[in-house]
Amino acid sequence: MTSRLLLSGTLAAAALRRHRKADGAIFAVCKVRDTDRGSLRFWTVFANDLTVIEHLEEMRVGEPIAIAGPFTVVGEREIEFRITAETVLDTKRKKKSKAAIGRETRVESDELDLAPRSPIEEGLNDPLPF
Repeated sequence: MTSRLLLSGTLAAAALRRHRKADGAIFAVCKVRDTDRGSLRFWTVFANDLTVIEHLEEMRVGEPIAIAGPFTVVGEREIEFRITAETVLDTKRKKKSKAAIGRETRVESDELDLAPRSPIEEGLNDPLPF
């Protein structure tokens, strides 16, 4: 049985592309730092998919990241956390160019006319005297 994990943390070490000695396949290794109940953990992240490898290589150390994939915990003396990245999410937002912003059409909205008024605007029309 394989357990899956959604790891959320920050990139602690940049991704390095490597080749397997056995079959020559390309993979990447990086480190991710997260905290669990106040304790700091470092995860070794392995990526086998080329698109995931390229995505990891574009990221900088310290950027927030979320990784989904199967994980293992190994070690006798010191525990080592490992995860194989099948999906990588980051929080980088691609900025729009000024030309793209200029082409957008803005629509006037009348939603504010339908919004309920505050009690101050209503004049506090309560039937109960204070």
